[in-house]
Amino acid sequence: MRHQTFAAILFAVVASLTGCESAKAPPPLPPRPPASQLATPTTPDASNMTQETVAEVADEPEIKVSAEQIAKDYSTEPAAAGVKYTGKFFRIEGKIHKLEITKDGVRTLILEGHGGLDIHCIVGAQSWTLYKSLKVDQNVSVVGKVYGVINNAVSVSAEQIDR
Repeated sequence: MRHQTFAAILFAVVASLTGCESAKAPPPLPPRPPASQLATPTTPDASNMTQETVAEVADEPEIKVSAEQIAKDYSTEPAAAGVKYTGKFFRIEGKIHKLEITKDGVRTLILEGHGGLDIHCIVGAQSWTLYKSLKVDQNVSVVGKVYGVINNAVSVSAEQIDR
């Protein structure tokens, strides 16, 4: 707001110095949209998960949802679920169905979902030590950003894991 006022004053001064009799101030700039509305990448990237990302998660409102419920929502009403979940942070609670490590070292925690749609949580480097101690059928809570359905699974960047 302060920059807009300064720009308007500067414009009026320059206009008066150049001989313009009826100088109009430029229209104000639109307000910056909140971070939740800014563009986000389409897939999670574990290499970008840093302590700053974890701090950002701590600032987001924490909304709890079960892995079964989020999978059920995407299975039955994909468009509505996309609006409700995609691009937002949630605490997702559920049972570990499978643990995977790709040949590239990407660690994925797969939570039981609903109707064949599971929750694939890409684990960031800050949680790798904890990841090693997790077991199939164990209940966990994952805080992460939901990216929607990718390759027949709900994709989430797991930025915090609690047992």
